[in-house]
Amino acid sequence: MKTFTTTLLLLISFSSLFSQEYIKDSKVHLKNNTIVNGDLYLYPSIPDIVKVVDSIGAKQTYQISDIDFIEGQTSIIRNIQYNGEAKLFESVVEGIKISLYKTMFNDHIQLYVLKDNQMRSLDSGSEIVKVDSKTYNKENNKYKGVLKYLISDNNYLFNKVDDIRYNEKDISNIIIAYNNGKISYFKNKETEVQKREIDWKFYSQYSNYTSDPHFSDNTSAISFIQVGGEFFISKNSRHSFKLGIEYGKFEDEIYKSWEKYFNVNINYLYDFYKMPKSNIYIGFRLFDIAKLWNDTENDLYIVPRLSPSLGYEYHVTNNFDLYFEVNHILQFQDIPHNFSIGVSYDI
Repeated sequence: MKTFTTTLLLLISFSSLFSQEYIKDSKVHLKNNTIVNGDLYLYPSIPDIVKVVDSIGAKQTYQISDIDFIEGQTSIIRNIQYNGEAKLFESVVEGIKISLYKTMFNDHIQLYVLKDNQMRSLDSGSEIVKVDSKTYNKENNKYKGVLKYLISDNNYLFNKVDDIRYNEKDISNIIIAYNNGKISYFKNKETEVQKREIDWKFYSQYSNYTSDPHFSDNTSAISFIQVGGEFFISKNSRHSFKLGIEYGKFEDEIYKSWEKYFNVNINYLYDFYKMPKSNIYIGFRLFDIAKLWNDTENDLYIVPRLSPSLGYEYHVTNNFDLYFEVNHILQFQDIPHNFSIGVSYDI
């Protein structure tokens, strides 16, 4: 488990190098009163531009300073000056006196408030404090101080800030109350869930492994065929789950016998880097419900896997994809032989 945890942290750190924001089927409203439709890509490494890819794959690049606002399927993104530069912020609450916005990269949310045309960051998290040679994690509550300063003319809400946590719901309630309910936009979570469109893909793949599902060392290379479905909670989501049915057989090198293996498996995938024609993802085989049998044995297993993989998916058309995965990357010495090649179709 320690090796798995270390590998997981390394993969997350690796993925953070490619942080980006992706908005599918967006409408980009430019300051010259034109509208551009397509999938939007924003990269922190080049923060002054966005790329928009239309339905036929044509790509255009725009300066953020030329953008008025962006409409997503469930969101509004505004161009607002921050520290003297044009930045994009997703609207959470927009009111007559104060507004709440956020940015999000790799699922990390940073909140901001806008009052009197000045944007301020609400900093949170934790910091390391050392007391008497002992190290402690202390919560960073600077965001509460910023909020109190901005709403100091309302004594009741000023005191309520002490009881909130750093999340959209708690801080939104303070912002809405300070505006006396006079708001022009509110990103309601319940409404957002209702607007989400569930997405399914059908997939089929061929896999080559160097060991049986228990990762023993007494087997030769084995081949598996798998079919199944991939589920997304929304078309804009980076997260998905695969439910697959897999069959293969392998040779036990000790007993020189062939064993057959049939399983139903569940996998989690995260698209950490999306491009106009492809994406790179991290996958985790979570567990198998499996049947293993040979000439003399017939056993049923529920096998925890917790096995990570790294994949590349190429979009041949809007609905049809090809992908390649390097599987079981905890088995470092066998990485070249643990791979899958597959196709998927968006239904």
